[in-house]
Amino acid sequence: LSSYSDYVCGDGYIYYMDHETIVRELAKKPDSDNLIDSFIEIIKGQAGGNNAYKMKFIDLLEKVSLDYKKTYLQKVRATEKITEQINLHIKTVNQAYIPGSTLKGAIRTALLGYHYQAKEEKMPRSYIGEDIFDKFDKDILKFLSISDSTTFEDKDLRICKFYRYNLDSSKTTIPIVNEVIDRGQATFSITCKAEKKQVSDKFYYLLKGQEKELLPFINKYTQKNIEIELKALQKSSGKEAKKLKDFYNRLLDTIENIDSSKEAI
Repeated sequence: LSSYSDYVCGDGYIYYMDHETIVRELAKKPDSDNLIDSFIEIIKGQAGGNNAYKMKFIDLLEKVSLDYKKTYLQKVRATEKITEQINLHIKTVNQAYIPGSTLKGAIRTALLGYHYQAKEEKMPRSYIGEDIFDKFDKDILKFLSISDSTTFEDKDLRICKFYRYNLDSSKTTIPIVNEVIDRGQATFSITCKAEKKQVSDKFYYLLKGQEKELLPFINKYTQKNIEIELKALQKSSGKEAKKLKDFYNRLLDTIENIDSSKEAI
C-alpha cells in the first residue's frame, strides 16, 4: 500500500482506503467530473512516487468533506505513525491467513535438520534435501498434507516497522513496514497419508495416523535454532543485545518445558 492514496494514518489505526467508495462519493458532489479527474491524477502521481500527491489526497477528501473513516475497507492497529509503503500479509477475501505451503515448508526444514544431522557438517544455505526426500513426484513428503490456516480477524493484525540493527555499531537501516499477525488464533490440519509399503522405516512419521510423531522433530529443530542465536549473541553487549538475549532465553525456557507429545513451536 502506498501512503499517497491507499491508506490514511490516524487515531492509532491505518485505514485502508476503498477507492470504489471514494469515486462513488465524489460522483455525488457538485463538479463531480473534475473531482474524479483530480482523484485519478493523484493515483497517477502515486504511481510516479511524487510525495506531493500524498497531501493532495488528504486535501481532496477534506475539500469535499469526505470522512476517510467512512471510505475504508479495513482498519489495522498501528503503534506509531506510518508514512512508508506498507507490505500486506497474504490474504484471501481481505482476511489474513497462513498458506499450507508455508507451514509445510517449515515442517520440511525441521525434518531435514533431523535427517541431515548424521552428516555432521553445516547444512548449505540453498540445500533442500533432495538426496534425503527425493524430488518431483518421488518426493517422500508427498505423503504429508498441510492445509491452509483459517483466516485471522482484523483485530489480530498490526502494522509494524522493521529495522536491521547492527549490534556492533548500534546503527539501524531505513525501516520496512509490514502488516503482521500480532496475536490471534487460527486452525489448520496436518495429515500423514502413507501406507507401510510406501515408505521406509526412517520415514515412519509419514504413516497414516502418525501426525503427532512430527512434533518432537519440530521442537528439537526450534531449540537448536534458538541455541545458535544465543551463541551468536554472546559476544555482543549493550541494551539492544540484552533485550535480544532475554527474548531468546524466554523462548529457550518455553521450548525446554514443552510437551512434545501434544504441541510444537
